[in-house]
Amino acid sequence: QRAIADVLRAQLVRSLIACGDLDQADEIVRKALERLDATTAAPRVASFLRESALIRLRRKDVKRGMAELAEARSLFAKGGNRREEALTLHRIAHAALDEGDLTQAAERAKEALALANRIKHARAIALAREVQGRIALATERPAEAISALRDAAASLKRLGDDVGALHVSEWMLRAQILSGE
Repeated sequence: QRAIADVLRAQLVRSLIACGDLDQADEIVRKALERLDATTAAPRVASFLRESALIRLRRKDVKRGMAELAEARSLFAKGGNRREEALTLHRIAHAALDEGDLTQAAERAKEALALANRIKHARAIALAREVQGRIALATERPAEAISALRDAAASLKRLGDDVGALHVSEWMLRAQILSGE
């Protein structure tokens, strides 16, 4: 049951990151990556690489964090896990947006949306639209931002993610203020 234990460890790492306990999260990730081999456990390695990247991004090690996200995406794609690939593309877009790299953010968000639409994954579609809306807002295209954010909020509500929809609504309000609505 090592695979199940690793899934739970990855979820624990995500919780630790959210709570700001980066040292403990990093320790779990480091031990997992030392133990796992990408040739026999690629999906688990990809999951822990993605978490490692999020830790690095929080610590402002952007170059290594983005490299780990790209490696995780590649491993998910090789294994045919399109859902996780789309979600990782979303994380790359989000990280690029946070770092001010609007070109990369837009490219990865577009890729994430295309893949999410191809596999018909509602959450990945909503997340990609949310990032596209934020990019449009950052580049002062409020009408485009409102449209994308409205799509994302509606999708998240349909999925029962009221917190996500509320978060997107905050960005939509900013876009409406920018547009003069």
